[in-house]
Amino acid sequence: MMSKGEIHAARASRPLRASLLLGLLLLAGLGLSSCQAPSEIDLPLTLEATLLPTATSVAPTQPPPPPKTLVICMRDEPESLYLYSEEVLYGPTGAEANAVLQAIYDGPIDLVGGAPRAVILQSIPSIDNGGARLEAVAVNASEVYLNPLTFMPDNLELGSPYLPSGCRDTGCIQSYPGGEVLMDRLVADFRLREGLVWSDGEPLTAADSVFSFQLDAHPETPTTKYLVDRTTSYTVVDERTVRWIGIPGFMDPEYGTNFWSPLPAHLLADIEPGELPKVEAAARVPVGWGPYVIDSWSEGSLLLSPNPRYFRSQEGLPAFDRLLFRFLAGDGRAALQQILTKECDLVDSSLFEGEGLAWLADALELESEGILHVTWGPDVALARLDFNLDPIDGVRLLSDVRTRRALTFCLDRQGLADRLTYGLGVVPENALGLKGVVGLPGLPAYDPQAGAEQLEAVGWLDQDGDPSTARTALGVPDVRGGTELALRLVTGSSALEVTLAAEVQRGLEACGASVQVVHADGASLTAPWPEGAIFGRSFDLALWLWPAYPQPLCEAFAGWEIPSSGNPFGINAGGYANPGYDEACRELRWSLPGQSSYAHALERLLNALAEDLPSVPLLQPPRCVAHRSDLCGVQMEALGASDLWNLESLDLAPACP
Repeated sequence: MMSKGEIHAARASRPLRASLLLGLLLLAGLGLSSCQAPSEIDLPLTLEATLLPTATSVAPTQPPPPPKTLVICMRDEPESLYLYSEEVLYGPTGAEANAVLQAIYDGPIDLVGGAPRAVILQSIPSIDNGGARLEAVAVNASEVYLNPLTFMPDNLELGSPYLPSGCRDTGCIQSYPGGEVLMDRLVADFRLREGLVWSDGEPLTAADSVFSFQLDAHPETPTTKYLVDRTTSYTVVDERTVRWIGIPGFMDPEYGTNFWSPLPAHLLADIEPGELPKVEAAARVPVGWGPYVIDSWSEGSLLLSPNPRYFRSQEGLPAFDRLLFRFLAGDGRAALQQILTKECDLVDSSLFEGEGLAWLADALELESEGILHVTWGPDVALARLDFNLDPIDGVRLLSDVRTRRALTFCLDRQGLADRLTYGLGVVPENALGLKGVVGLPGLPAYDPQAGAEQLEAVGWLDQDGDPSTARTALGVPDVRGGTELALRLVTGSSALEVTLAAEVQRGLEACGASVQVVHADGASLTAPWPEGAIFGRSFDLALWLWPAYPQPLCEAFAGWEIPSSGNPFGINAGGYANPGYDEACRELRWSLPGQSSYAHALERLLNALAEDLPSVPLLQPPRCVAHRSDLCGVQMEALGASDLWNLESLDLAPACP
């Protein structure tokens, strides 16, 4: 689930620096157009009568051009720039902080089209290119491994389930008999590019990445420790190479990205990890290897200049002499006007969060007039409508798949994308957000008449002939006769969720269901069992946003993830339980992309979701930035660290390629 958090109150005022800079640029242009050559100069005469020399003109001295400046406008001023601070990791200004960090750190790995791309590494290690390998390793009692049933790090004890080397399915899982057994583990080597240096001139080495890992692993660092706990070792091989070794049994499909972003050990190693969030060298003026360095940070703005030691400087990058971040603390529509007045060159998506998509109509109209440009791509968030198959109150209105399929006919998913996102949204193919999977049965297309007919066939009857009242049950499995098809829909309170919930309510009520919409704030919406509005399992329908990862989070519908008193942090809130799906999900987790077992498991679980319909994927909304029409290189990536993931490549041109 995706909790965006409350947006903090406005703190930043419009900076004087940007206004002065704009004025200087305008004045410089006027000054150049009004320059005139100086008048002729008479040379002094000698006492002798001589011929006067021809008068000459002195070439005017042209003033230097103004600095080429890129002005990026965002919502709130970052509270910290330290990678492992709570403010960057979980705070309401984390998106803005990550945008600024794209200027200071380039990469180290970018996600482009869902695939990792090396930035400061020579390549992304893989089994195919020899940078990674799967190896059999001897494991003894009490050693740490990944339990294949719980998917948690565990100590190997007598009777513990484990996957022997080469095992990828439930048929070969074994119980530990004692002694030494062979399991598989992943090893990946990450090699840095040659000649990398920090912006202060010190060499950037593999030891800086290991230092970052050690900080992440420290108990005073507020990170999740998910990957740390699944790591046997992360060590320096040589000055430019670091090696990651996973715990036995951990088949991480994203092993090629298990590289810790370097931090400058020469500056920070003597500081206690718990103190680093308070240290200016870590939180306010971090040293990096990226295209820019921080010049000054005043309230409301952050000014940077090119890093002369940037490893791509020989390519003419970055293209700007100055980079100015402005923090407007205002609304997106007002920010659009500042593109028109040249106070902003680019307005990032942080200024549009919380406003839904109403601002998009204004932006697209301005784009049609050639005033600005809107660059967009699918957001990482996927709006999903989950059916509760087993609510705690025992009234299982939606336990019959025929009812769920009938209601799905009543949802105009393509219409939602067209109306709410002006055609920019994506209608997901499946509840896990995977794209381009061929050969799967499709979800029911919008057909409210078919939906109403199927509800009748199941036993949900319109007994009073009044379409404005709810249908009632007659012979519906698991439902007492006369029970109304009255559904409680729980969702968040963001503008997008409010709009989507109203559309879902309208569609379902047109088919004869009664829908009560309940809006909850982010904290109560995703609180764990039993208090949570969703994880407490007291809803009929849950409309919420989930991340669409390139590697599917199949556990979202796994039976072992149903929230309960024995499993309060389970994430399968709808109570979907299908042993075949669970087996496929386990086998997917025991395999790696590219292996036949992985492809087979993926096909099985996606077929199960299509047939059983525990959830309907509604919409993947667009994530947009607005910018001046001649700003080239802006590219949105759903899984990118920021809207500005390729900041170093931005430039101005009369016509963008």
